[in-house]
Amino acid sequence: MRRIGRIVLWVLVLGILGAGARLIVREYRTNAGIRAAAESLDRDDAAGALKLLEPALADRKESGEVQYLAARACRLAGDIPAARKHLAAAKALLWPAEAIDLETGLLQAQTDSLTVEYDLYLRKCLNEDHPDSKYIAQVLAVHDFAKFRLLDAERAARAWTERAPNSAMAWAFRGDVCERTRRRVDGIAAYRKAVELEPANVTYRLALARHLMDAKAPPDETAAILEKLNAESPDNRDVLMQLALCRTEQARHDDALEMVDRILRVESKSVPALQLKGRIELARGRAELAVAPLRTAAALAPFEPDLLYLLNQTLNVTGPAGEAATIKERYEKCRADRDKLGEISRSIAANPEDADLRREAGEICLRNSLEREGIRWLQSGLRVDPNHAPTHKVLADYYEKAGQRDLAAIHRQRAKTNPNPK
Repeated sequence: MRRIGRIVLWVLVLGILGAGARLIVREYRTNAGIRAAAESLDRDDAAGALKLLEPALADRKESGEVQYLAARACRLAGDIPAARKHLAAAKALLWPAEAIDLETGLLQAQTDSLTVEYDLYLRKCLNEDHPDSKYIAQVLAVHDFAKFRLLDAERAARAWTERAPNSAMAWAFRGDVCERTRRRVDGIAAYRKAVELEPANVTYRLALARHLMDAKAPPDETAAILEKLNAESPDNRDVLMQLALCRTEQARHDDALEMVDRILRVESKSVPALQLKGRIELARGRAELAVAPLRTAAALAPFEPDLLYLLNQTLNVTGPAGEAATIKERYEKCRADRDKLGEISRSIAANPEDADLRREAGEICLRNSLEREGIRWLQSGLRVDPNHAPTHKVLADYYEKAGQRDLAAIHRQRAKTNPNPK
């Protein structure tokens, strides 16, 4: 009996030790998962961080740290409702108020609801080199870029790459900002860095090739990038289009035309492909073969200055003279509008809080059938000044013509209720 008792005792002891060991292993794995999730966030891998946090959210849902990390990961992954839920849980679990305030401001900036107080707070944290300044710079760069506050966006993008020098995403974004601010050399350098960090990323490689082409760089490097991309993804029409443009720059017109025709067999109404086909035929001295694709493209995109200019040049050779004159007049109006839009854009960059400049930009875009961009400008003006009557009037007229009478009535009423001297 004593022997049986001892056996039972040892079984119990071993069971307790085994359970304790399992708990220790589980605790170790949870801690390792939390550390790995934080490292994933530092590498811009929000989805990976969320996957790593799953066990911790199951085992430690009452941990403020876990809830806070989950809030950040969800925000970076674009799941804003989940981010808000986890942040509220972290706050309820008494996670430090400063951290909660910071993530609240980042959420506001990412959802275009940034209050003045949090705007000032985030910029103060960035200027003081807050430990989380990488995330602050990232959010402010995107926020300022979307609002066309280009000087602020440039500063934030530079800060982002300084705080996260191994982030391809940061360098690619800085390249986009440089392109918008016409700093092509810096933009190319930024995209080179993004490609160096993520050499398999098709988007970054294609953007680098496009930047090189726009900068009129010697075509050999561009061609090498695009040839490799085309070999990897022969059905990617964006790559094929860029390679056709590059072949045109290399005066390899037969190769370029074959690529353009491949695109048009799949997408017969591709304006860039139709325009390039016309350009190639004109360069080969076959203006009569350029007219049809250029006319089709101009019918699909009637307010593209470069396209209209090319069609006018072609019609000057083939005739009829009356059509050439009409196209020339359209070109001059479109060119004047685009030049004016560029001038206004530069003014907005210097005066981002001027709602009337944004209204004028929106009107020009709508006049040239750039509806999405026009509406974006007008809506951004209302974010600057929700009571800007001229903007409400433009939107009322637009929605009236579009047959959206309910929206038109709302903006018409806002224009009357909030008179504006401008």
